[in-house]
Amino acid sequence: MLERLFMSSPWVAAALAVIAYTLHYYLSIYETRLYLEGASRVVTYEGVYEPPPGYEAIVMRRRPISWRVIWVSLSLVAATAALWWAALRQLQRPEIVSVLMGGWVLMVGTFILRDLSRIALFRYLRSTGGAKGALNYSERLTYLTGAVDFQVYAAFYLFLFFVVGDLLFLGGAFMCFVTGRRRRDWGLILEEKYPR
Repeated sequence: MLERLFMSSPWVAAALAVIAYTLHYYLSIYETRLYLEGASRVVTYEGVYEPPPGYEAIVMRRRPISWRVIWVSLSLVAATAALWWAALRQLQRPEIVSVLMGGWVLMVGTFILRDLSRIALFRYLRSTGGAKGALNYSERLTYLTGAVDFQVYAAFYLFLFFVVGDLLFLGGAFMCFVTGRRRRDWGLILEEKYPR
């Protein structure tokens, strides 16, 4: 079904890409706010929850839209329309659109699921009696556990590709695998830099 949406129009594909990015961006802002306003007293993620660009303007001043979202959205629209036109009109290869758009949307969807999971955790930690004691995650551990999460999603999307046969799942598996490997590599670099 998603594949048909990607093929129907470049603007539908671009809208899905922008919606996925925007949702992830604002969920990560909310997640950061919950962490900084209370959850950080119980659980600490070293070097992870630095306020994102424009955080103060968006959260503290309640400005709903940042320039970053506007520029990335415009870039996504232009890149998606160009990709769609080149793959479908010039090369007559719809599978390129399926793999690339599936990769983007499913990878960002994985980030959204992680955002929602942490939002639920941070809301619970903020509540009275939510948790006792304190937990400290090193930056290295955060990267390595994130790598495992993305590798699991990559395996799940690959499984769905073999079951359903939609190329968008192949794109999602590839993008999550690459993201997981990149996070694993960062974790290993940090391990070498800060040995136990």
